[in-house]
Amino acid sequence: MMFTEKLSYHSSQLFEIFRRELREEINSSVGSALQQFKPANPSSQEEGFINIKQVCSIFKISKSQVYNLRREHKNFPYHQIGKAVRYKQSEIESFLKSVQDGK
Repeated sequence: MMFTEKLSYHSSQLFEIFRRELREEINSSVGSALQQFKPANPSSQEEGFINIKQVCSIFKISKSQVYNLRREHKNFPYHQIGKAVRYKQSEIESFLKSVQDGK
């Protein structure tokens, strides 16, 4: 009986050591693999699209003002994605600046 208890104890200890080392090896491998997929320059990431609610919030204008700008200015920047209309913040900023400058 004593031998089987010692064997069981040592087996569980070995299993725990193996499990810990395996976890560390997996974490290390996954970490280095993920580094390959990170962009070298985070600012080079492509700008995402925002919806009209976000445009209104960012630029402190109402939805009706956005619709009026789209109607009055044929060069108002927007993107039709399926049935959805989306905007890029940098394009809206440039447009509003040009309108403000009177161009």
